[in-house]
Amino acid sequence: PRWSNTGGISGPVVGVGDVASSKSLGLSAGGSGISRQRSWRQHQQNQQQQLLALPGDARGYEDMPGIATVGFHVEGDDSGPKDLPLADLSARVEQAALQTNKHLVSLMMVRYALGEHCLALRRFVLLGQGDFVESLLDAAGPELSKNASEVYRHQLQGIVEMAVRQTNAQWCSADVLARLGVKLLQPSAGEKAWDIFLLDYAIDSPLHVVFTPTAMQQYDRAFAFLWRLRRVS
Repeated sequence: PRWSNTGGISGPVVGVGDVASSKSLGLSAGGSGISRQRSWRQHQQNQQQQLLALPGDARGYEDMPGIATVGFHVEGDDSGPKDLPLADLSARVEQAALQTNKHLVSLMMVRYALGEHCLALRRFVLLGQGDFVESLLDAAGPELSKNASEVYRHQLQGIVEMAVRQTNAQWCSADVLARLGVKLLQPSAGEKAWDIFLLDYAIDSPLHVVFTPTAMQQYDRAFAFLWRLRRVS
């Protein structure tokens, strides 16, 4: 910087070369703050234009590599077909969704045995395993004839396990049998154990996505209804 020599240091003096440099940067001595803001905004806009490519922009090739273009012709324009980048994006998204869904279904059916658990719910909770249901009715009858407040879950759990061992239900997978249990509703005055007994089937992740708590409540209601029908038949 240049300094004045008239009685001491009075401050920096801008020379001709400095003024020229300031003008080349879009700055002025009197309004340098405003000029800097304008220069900064222009710089940001230039960066955004370099980074972002809207549909129809040729730079879309750089943003989405590997996406083919589709040619189309504009009426009255003889310059030839135009390229429309991202025109097949919808088809690609749909294809990716189908592949993801196929993989998810395969994972649930093979690794997590979704079909086997559906069959187990039908056999036990919906009383589809006839020999097991008959054995359970005979073995649990004396215990379920007691007042609701006089029965305990672990006693009924032992009866269920015994009914499994005496019937073809014993050939179910160990994972299925380990999930089979007993649930007792909150008893009311005057109720018998028949009224609060439910067969339970434990559901964990990721099966809970299919067998939601609301769905399992519907299974409980179905069991209570079918259990009463089998008792009176």
